[in-house]
Amino acid sequence: MVDNKKFSLTDEERCTDPFAEYLTSPEPSKAIKTYAWQTAIGLQDVDKL
Repeated sequence: MVDNKKFSLTDEERCTDPFAEYLTSPEPSKAIKTYAWQTAIGLQDVDKL
C-alpha cells in the first residue's frame, strides 16, 4: 500500500498528471472494492471469459 502522505503535488501537477488524483486519493472502502470485483466478474461472465 502506498503512503499517500509522501505525495505533495503542486496545482500544475494536479492539472497535468493523469495519475495525481489516484496517488493522493484514500484507499477505497471494502464495500467499494467488493462492488468493483462483482462488476468485473459479471462482465467476464457476459463475455464468457
